[in-house]
Amino acid sequence: MSALFRLALARVRLGDDLDRATAAMRRLAAALPPQQIAARAYLLYEKFRPAVPSGVRGWGAEGELDLGLIRRMAGRAPGEA
Repeated sequence: MSALFRLALARVRLGDDLDRATAAMRRLAAALPPQQIAARAYLLYEKFRPAVPSGVRGWGAEGELDLGLIRRMAGRAPGEA
């Protein structure tokens, strides 16, 4: 799946919330040194990824992305995110 297709899919699924989600992710990225992002990217993702309802599998499962959590993670000290 191409990056352009994923972006279009995200726009369809998130609508206007895509801009807010992008801003929150960029704020989190700006709050951490690049080395920490590289070393901890998946751990960070695991903290804020949407929960998937029981019995639902795969990347197509819908969940609630908590932008407040991402913003709070960006406000913490680099070692705490």
